[in-house]
Amino acid sequence: KALLIVRNPFDTFLSNFHFYATNTHIKSISNDIQKDFASEFDFSIKENCKMWNDYNQYWIMLAKERNIPVYIVRYEDMVMSPF
Repeated sequence: KALLIVRNPFDTFLSNFHFYATNTHIKSISNDIQKDFASEFDFSIKENCKMWNDYNQYWIMLAKERNIPVYIVRYEDMVMSPF
């Protein structure tokens, strides 16, 4: 069996942008600095959109090919109701 936890892609885009800009998982850049990197952010969104889709489609396809039950859970639902 497989558990695929899917996060809202819009949240992942911003999270990934902050990660690439700061090279950490715990820091973020200010809105002023974000404005300076608007074109990089636009490019980042396009790349992350493709990555997000490819990743999720890969696991769904793999599960179908191997006849493995896959359970898809939204990350945001787990955060709001962990039990």
